Amino acid sequence: MSEETKNPEETVEEEALPAEEASAEEEALVEVAEVAEEAAALEEAPKPEPRTVPTRDDLTMAALAHASILITFLIGVGSGGLGAILGVLIPLAIWYSYREKSTYTANQALHATAYQVASPLSVLVFAVVGSILVLVGWTVSGALTAILIGLCLMPFALLVTLLLIAGVLVLPVVQLVYGLYAAYEVYQGRDFRYKWVSDWVDQQGWK
Repeated sequence: MSEETKNPEETVEEEALPAEEASAEEEALVEVAEVAEEAAALEEAPKPEPRTVPTRDDLTMAALAHASILITFLIGVGSGGLGAILGVLIPLAIWYSYREKSTYTANQALHATAYQVASPLSVLVFAVVGSILVLVGWTVSGALTAILIGLCLMPFALLVTLLLIAGVLVLPVVQLVYGLYAAYEVYQGRDFRYKWVSDWVDQQGWK
């Protein structure tokens, strides 16, 4: 028997299917290529330069970067000084957000970050050095109490002890006031620089 002959319309449809599939694949490849070209164009496009003249929003964010030292102070007091470093995350986040938007805000936030790192560290160093001096002073004066020299050293040991207590209590408050003053200055549009800290930041070449 002869093989069954296919309907001509069915034959045309079967031949058209591969052609349609190939056409769909080509269109998909073209779309993928276009998307890739657009992505490459966006990557190659020059990024806008950071603003050199601060806007009111820039001044506000710069002031917040400095004023966040209040949060650093409160965290430090609440944690006995151990959590003070967490407050640094605020000016650091402002610097990261504005480093490609505003030169002024990024610079001020960077200096505020450095200052808020240095502040608790300076209190810690002061407390450690002062404690060592107090320990040595009272140990020596106690050991020499048998002779009059020990009694003469006791006022010195007492003075060092009082200075240590006063420094640990007063120094963080002074640092807080200085940081809030910096916030006021930058909110007025002035370029504020911390004593020693800003010079050190500039020497590192950070931006």
